[in-house]
Amino acid sequence: SIVLEEMSMGMPMDEALERLNKRIKSDYLPLMVSSVLIQRQTGGNLSSILEGIANSIKEKMKLKQELKASTASGRSTAIMVGSMPIILCLLFFLINRDFIMPLFTTTLGHVFLGVAAGLEVLCFVAVKKIITIKM
Repeated sequence: SIVLEEMSMGMPMDEALERLNKRIKSDYLPLMVSSVLIQRQTGGNLSSILEGIANSIKEKMKLKQELKASTASGRSTAIMVGSMPIILCLLFFLINRDFIMPLFTTTLGHVFLGVAAGLEVLCFVAVKKIITIKM
């Protein structure tokens, strides 16, 4: 409605569409605006151009959903592997406290806990990089 209002006030369509493009942050709007502007200069069937853009956007969204479903098992594995040392530590604490307490009371235990925490973070980052697919 703002674009129509600007055009009714005498603003050229090109400028109104460019202002729309600046106002709305979207991945797909610049493609639509540039298509409309090019079509105005060169001519052609705007409806078929916009239909093609709509189909590509639908396909891209469908592909994103498929990728999200494909990486779901990787995410759940990362959660399980990442939480397993903490759960085991808690179980040892509940079952045999004397076995696990040297980790928290000695200097060497603190070093081992620090190394384990660093490796957990490193593992989390590595799995995150593996399951993240950029589009």
